[in-house]
Amino acid sequence: MTRTSTHQLQVRTSAGVQTFSDKPPHNEPLEGVHYFFCDRKEGFILLNVEDGMSFTGKLINERTGAVTDAGRSVLFSEDRRAYLISEYSNGMDGNEWKVYSVKGDLSWYGYDSTRSDEQGQSGATLRDPVWMPNGELVATAACFTDQARKWKVKLVRQDIVWDWAPRKKCPAAR
Repeated sequence: MTRTSTHQLQVRTSAGVQTFSDKPPHNEPLEGVHYFFCDRKEGFILLNVEDGMSFTGKLINERTGAVTDAGRSVLFSEDRRAYLISEYSNGMDGNEWKVYSVKGDLSWYGYDSTRSDEQGQSGATLRDPVWMPNGELVATAACFTDQARKWKVKLVRQDIVWDWAPRKKCPAAR
């Protein structure tokens, strides 16, 4: 990985060299597109991408050179068939989480929180995601209104919809 110029990043993989060029304006905060090296592990290179007010990433397979969407962070499943990313858009209250197959196909997306319901029950923040050996994605939920109230949740598919379970009632905001 080298910077061939101030605004050009080259990444070398077994499949060849790929170039990522920043787009102007370069000196304005939250403007343009800018690429930065973030991490290299498990046969992949993670680049952070700042695109205006969106903070995402690109994941590059060092063996094949394939470039897939990623986030500011990447968490691989133990079998390396899927990965969870976290990305942020300026102005949001939290992060968006997405699960991709290692080929780059989007399997699920949602926020690092659960919503409040129609009965006035508050939602919960989601933290510390972990892939289990059986391929399940789990996290810790904590009530917005009572951060000390925590429990484990997992991403489950019910019919054709994915959601975090179990849902617990959180006290309404006062």
